Amino acid sequence: MAGLNILEVDVDSIKRAVELGARYGLLITDSIHLSTMDKNRIGNIATNDGDFDRVDFVQAWKP
Repeated sequence: MAGLNILEVDVDSIKRAVELGARYGLLITDSIHLSTMDKNRIGNIATNDGDFDRVDFVQAWKP
């Protein structure tokens, strides 16, 4: 699909997700998103999930 990149979730991303989940009190699915964002230097996410508001290195945009 043009303009859409599918990012890999590797073992290191999963390990980092566990750390981030514990730090910010996130579910594993949210922390995998966060870990993948961190690894790929993505600082913005469009979500209605208020849990991302607790993360200091991400800007959560409410659609």
